[in-house]
Amino acid sequence: EEEEKLKLKRRETLERRWRTTVKYVGGELAPTFVGTALAGVGLSTSASVVRGVGATPFLVGAGGAAVVGGVGLASALTLASVLPKYRARQSEKESAAAAAKAKAKEFA
Repeated sequence: EEEEKLKLKRRETLERRWRTTVKYVGGELAPTFVGTALAGVGLSTSASVVRGVGATPFLVGAGGAAVVGGVGLASALTLASVLPKYRARQSEKESAAAAAKAKAKEFA
């Protein structure tokens, strides 16, 4: 039994360390790494190559970004109109359940 407790304690310690490490890497280091990567891409891109490619890739990228943004906006607006109705129904159900519970206590 002592051995099981020790194993459990080791596992909890390992999980805690893992969570701390992941939180640090994701929260502190990731923005720095992303910024460094973007700077590297920007520094290695020459203006002549961009001019040679033309505007088509940029227009396609802008179109894709507009579609993704539009879908996100539509989703947010839909959820904003649906969630209050859903929450109101949930609240009504909870109120009805509480009232039924109170009545049941009266008769008990």
